[in-house]
Amino acid sequence: MWDAKNIQIKGVLAGLAFGFIASVLLSITVAVSFMALSDATITNEIEFQKEFEQSFIVRVIFLVGGLVTAFLVGLVSEWIAKVSTLINATISGAVLFLFNSSMVYLMPDAAPLWSQIIIILGVLPLSIFGGYIYGRTNKT
Repeated sequence: MWDAKNIQIKGVLAGLAFGFIASVLLSITVAVSFMALSDATITNEIEFQKEFEQSFIVRVIFLVGGLVTAFLVGLVSEWIAKVSTLINATISGAVLFLFNSSMVYLMPDAAPLWSQIIIILGVLPLSIFGGYIYGRTNKT
């Protein structure tokens, strides 16, 4: 079941590319929405950035969005690979785990510690779960 022949690099790369694109789109959408809904008294870029970074709702949206994206990365990895062994979702999840861990190390103040821990602990299992759901709904 966990055989090297079941590793489909195109599935792993497609899943990771999907995750990157989804993250960028989420960031743009949240930033534009926050800008449109923000208080009209924010007059300069520095004030806006400070309000944006300190907004609890923005942090929660990014956290939930990141976890949902991890799930979808695993699902897309298995879907493109056309092999339901969970190996592709696991590799994708491991790459996400390493990427998020390195971001926490390189930018420890970018987000609160509690959200960083949730993301680090959640991306691998959710990616595998996404691959599992694909396998359950598409018996191969």
